[in-house]
Amino acid sequence: MQITFHLGIQLKEKMNRAEYNMCVDDHWINLSEPLIPSIDDVEIYHNHIIGSKILLLGCTQRLLDLATEAIDIDPKYNLPKIRKCDWLDYETFTDTVLIDGCFNFNKELADNLLTHYSTKCMRIISRTFSYKLPKMKYATHFPTKYDFNIQPQIIGEFNDYRFYMWDFK
Repeated sequence: MQITFHLGIQLKEKMNRAEYNMCVDDHWINLSEPLIPSIDDVEIYHNHIIGSKILLLGCTQRLLDLATEAIDIDPKYNLPKIRKCDWLDYETFTDTVLIDGCFNFNKELADNLLTHYSTKCMRIISRTFSYKLPKMKYATHFPTKYDFNIQPQIIGEFNDYRFYMWDFK
């Protein structure tokens, strides 16, 4: 069996579909700030986007309008721009990849995502949490810029999180 580091696969292996949907839907859809981006955070993403093909990893509702496509192993919304796909299986070149909290799951996933997308895009923009906040269920990795296998530029620093950016032009 191939090991997949996307959160959805790990959860699905431990519970039946109804339990999984209830747990994940309640958790991901009902989050509030700062676990979801603020309007100012959305503006930071918007101001750093390059190109016209914008990929969102996951289904962060407040970022969907910025993306031309979103991918998730188990999408929470039924929209034409959202496609069911594991983040590490995406092979199409895109201009900018938007990430919100994905680098907080674990170090291995963070390193794998960076390595994978370094050849699939011109830029990655990520909001990454600095420490475990209340209501965080799955985050175990809280990297500084020195913890990434490819060092980023910091484009915003706040109490609970930082915005990182990588350019691969």
